[in-house]
Amino acid sequence: MKICFMSFLYGLFLPLISLSQWVESTQINTSVCTSNGKQSDVRLDGNGKHGAFLVWKDARQGSGNPDIYMQQLDSNGIELWNNNGIVLCNNTADQSTPNICTDMLDGAIVAWSDRRNNGERDIYAQRVGPNGNILWQNNGAPVATKVVREHNEKIASDGNGGAFIFWEQYDSLMGAWDIWGQHLNPNGQALWNPSGIAASIIPGPLAFGDRLNVKLQKDGQGGVYVVWQDNRSLVDYDIYAQHLNSAGTRLWGEGGLVICNNIGTQTNPKIDPDSVHNGIYVAWADERSGLDYDIFAQSISFNGSTNWLANGLEICGAAGNQSAVDIVSTTSIGGLVLTWKDSRSGMTDIYAQKISPQGNLQWSTDGIPISLSPYSQINPNICSDGNGGVIITWQDSTSNDWDVKSQRVDPMGNILWQLNGVFVSNADDTQSHPKNIPDGKGGSIYAWQDKREGQYDIYAHHLNPFGQFVGLNDLQPSNNKLVIYPNPCQNLLTIESYTSIQSLSIINSIGSCVYNSSVPTTSKQCVDLTFLPSGIYLIQVNTLLESSTQLLIKQ
Repeated sequence: MKICFMSFLYGLFLPLISLSQWVESTQINTSVCTSNGKQSDVRLDGNGKHGAFLVWKDARQGSGNPDIYMQQLDSNGIELWNNNGIVLCNNTADQSTPNICTDMLDGAIVAWSDRRNNGERDIYAQRVGPNGNILWQNNGAPVATKVVREHNEKIASDGNGGAFIFWEQYDSLMGAWDIWGQHLNPNGQALWNPSGIAASIIPGPLAFGDRLNVKLQKDGQGGVYVVWQDNRSLVDYDIYAQHLNSAGTRLWGEGGLVICNNIGTQTNPKIDPDSVHNGIYVAWADERSGLDYDIFAQSISFNGSTNWLANGLEICGAAGNQSAVDIVSTTSIGGLVLTWKDSRSGMTDIYAQKISPQGNLQWSTDGIPISLSPYSQINPNICSDGNGGVIITWQDSTSNDWDVKSQRVDPMGNILWQLNGVFVSNADDTQSHPKNIPDGKGGSIYAWQDKREGQYDIYAHHLNPFGQFVGLNDLQPSNNKLVIYPNPCQNLLTIESYTSIQSLSIINSIGSCVYNSSVPTTSKQCVDLTFLPSGIYLIQVNTLLESSTQLLIKQ
């Protein structure tokens, strides 16, 4: 009867119980959110403690209008907040495109596009403390709530507990899109004009061109850099940038700074800090050849002077299209590393290149291959390994469905992991749109949207500097020497301990023992639970050093 009562309590408070930890199997991984409905569009950022904040779009309410949810994982992969995440906004309207940045004070700030006002999209934001406490008003602080549409927002920390948020805004008078922004203080209050500030002011007919695809980078002095693709020529897109101080003053001219206005289209700019020139690196896909897209980049100093060739330095001009570029620069890298998807072979592969601060190519001409698998690879994402190299992840069709793979590259361009990458996830069905961040210890934390259960959920994984699973000796749990995963579990359950496992039992909700093993084993034991019906159980494990009773969910 006591166990039945405990099971009742566990079921009652199940949404408040954190169950995950890093899981070794790339076919299982660590579940972040497997709630009803579709979870997608995940973004993540470091929490400053070798863990991660994750935010995503969530349709668990079943209304067809998604909400915004969030989770924090510690360095062990253990959920620090409610199972399946905490809600940031569940207004009955549609919330989409979440973006996240650290608040530099152990918390995070999230911005999203929101249709609560007469069905038109606006921008809202929320700040979350390290304990999952909501710091701004319920369902988010308004950032931009004009009668026109504002969407495709991006966010960057201001370094002082607040954030810069920029978005695309439709000008109904001009029939064109512009880039606007706002600066929020740590309390979520607007510091600039209540309606925001335009990144560029363009007089006359040039204002009819669209400005799209904004990206941000804080300047380290209380201001922000902004870059976008710009059709003010009314012919094709070019790349422009702006530098605004903390008060919103445009420092690079009212119309912004032209980064590249060569012939052909320049699109999809990316931005990262350039510590050598106290400015930024910008990279983009470029169609100036008239044949296909190539990759170009530029270094811009704090004052707006460009440091490389006019209209950008060619990073890759190989045959076929090069696009979907992502970049990273840190002090340890000592320059810029770029990765992109590349069709020079007739398939879609992943390549990378490193550029010195002076604009010299550091690796092979047109880049080094990261994956030349005979199948397609797309959606590359890159982060620093903290030791002068990088870790790249991508969506890979090696199997019948899309998987997630990854590769580490040292500062000299040497491939450090398995040829064509190691699996991050090769579970059933589709894993897509992976993102990764440094773990602060030479490895990487990954997150993606995952269709293994027939609808998209959010999963995560962790690899150490050797491209291996971060095992129990790396976890070093502070208050539990026993790790049981995955939990929730479908079929195969793994129990790991620092010492020999002496016995284990599984007890159902009416107090009956449905599984018992009293034969001492090594410190790792796998149990096939195919026979077990779905439900809530208790698992009792005895090792040489401890006894533990934990909640177990069989799916």
